[in-house]
Amino acid sequence: MIRPAHTKGHSAALLQQQPLDLAALTAEPWGNNLTQANIPIPYKRTFTNPNEPRRTPMSALTSTTGAIDSSFTPVYKRVIGWVAAQMAVATLTALILGPMIPPTMIMGINLAVVAGLIVMSFVRVSPRVAPVIALIVPAAIGLIVYVSISHYLNAGMGNIVIMAAASTMVIFTTLAVMAWRSERSIEGWSGKMFAILLGLIALSILNIFLKMTMLSLIISGAGAVLFSLYIFMDIQRIRDLRQDDNATASMYALNIFLDIVNLFLNLLNILGILSRR
Repeated sequence: MIRPAHTKGHSAALLQQQPLDLAALTAEPWGNNLTQANIPIPYKRTFTNPNEPRRTPMSALTSTTGAIDSSFTPVYKRVIGWVAAQMAVATLTALILGPMIPPTMIMGINLAVVAGLIVMSFVRVSPRVAPVIALIVPAAIGLIVYVSISHYLNAGMGNIVIMAAASTMVIFTTLAVMAWRSERSIEGWSGKMFAILLGLIALSILNIFLKMTMLSLIISGAGAVLFSLYIFMDIQRIRDLRQDDNATASMYALNIFLDIVNLFLNLLNILGILSRR
């Protein structure tokens, strides 16, 4: 996801291809039974507001004494609130609706999310609609994450889930602190990152049919690195954004939410594959 005047977001969800067969796990390669397609979702955040969100380097927001310019209105407080709300929506949806959704429907849900966000990458999102989208998408992804996690838990591999979650928390916190304090921007990489993202999407869809464990591992490894970079980039964008409204905050929060989820699911797949070798 990229951005000239507008910003491109990104999101991804690992798809569980089929229910986990505990008996088969001991007899067949890991990838044949728990192949997950890492399908990054390109999402371009656009606004109908004629006043585009402006980003100002942190150095330009501070006085000679190091104090933040009082004219700068930080949006990060709203973003934090939105991310918390999105996590809550995803969790509640997973716990309430997850057990009711047949695993065979998850593929359709995942593809619908991918298709929807791809369309959104090329259209303007109304400020009135943005907050609604910012909650609907996490609800759908909550179901996808529920199925993925359930397969590991049912296989007695809860430790893998815990390791992936802990690793995600550590990586996100570290990158967020680094991005917030750093004056070095990777904004210039956005075009290349988006191209890599599209490549991963193509490989992920291909691997749904090939079900190659090694390819799945490569995709997940590349995805983990890519979304780590997106975390760094998005945190700096939020830090430097000079627009404090609900629509803007909800869209930037959605990208952070998707960054975190994608990083977690990629790490989960990596740890799952490596644990069987």
